Amino acid sequence: MNIPVKEVASIVQVCFYIVGSTIAILTYKSAKKGLLNTVNTEYQKRVMDHLDELSETLYAEFNPDSDIYWGHRESDHRIEHIVKNTTYEFIEHLKENGDSKSFDPISIYQMPDIYKRLYKLIERVKSDPFLPDDISKYVVDYLTKRRELLLKIVQNKLEDLRQTLREEKYSSLDALPIIIHNQINQELYKNGIGIEQVETEVHRIRGLIKEHLKSYNPLKK
Repeated sequence: MNIPVKEVASIVQVCFYIVGSTIAILTYKSAKKGLLNTVNTEYQKRVMDHLDELSETLYAEFNPDSDIYWGHRESDHRIEHIVKNTTYEFIEHLKENGDSKSFDPISIYQMPDIYKRLYKLIERVKSDPFLPDDISKYVVDYLTKRRELLLKIVQNKLEDLRQTLREEKYSSLDALPIIIHNQINQELYKNGIGIEQVETEVHRIRGLIKEHLKSYNPLKK
């Protein structure tokens, strides 16, 4: 059968377009897949970095090399400076008024620096787009509970201090800072947020982070 040269040329041209279009589509899909893989890899890296940062931030309270290590004399957990300010106000009040009953210190409305730090950390974790939702929610819920309990305990003890000074029921003003500090620590433990209890919870959260990071291990797939 003789096929005119013109028809053969048309058939070849159609085949060329089909092959060309197929190659173009396959190339596009390959490029798209490669781009998505690159984006996904970068996203996973950011998630891992943010989880690592969160883990280190939470553990900083228990790291002796950290500025916020709870055992430091200047740790932001301590409230002795607030009590000292209150007793100083009380002494000045007595000098000026001679009557303890009207004492109303400004300093008892202060809070230890840890209260401010927890607030900043909660807000940061809450809005971090690279933290997994389950871990973010768990951390925010725990830190919020801890912060609210801390506020209640410290405020109650500082109010007790004001009454103690008003009624002059103290043996030594110098001893009050450490007495109040120890009383607050006892209340923290009663409410499940003593330093060792917090450390246990931090290790639990770091365990959750560790399990999540395992999902990125290619050897497990």
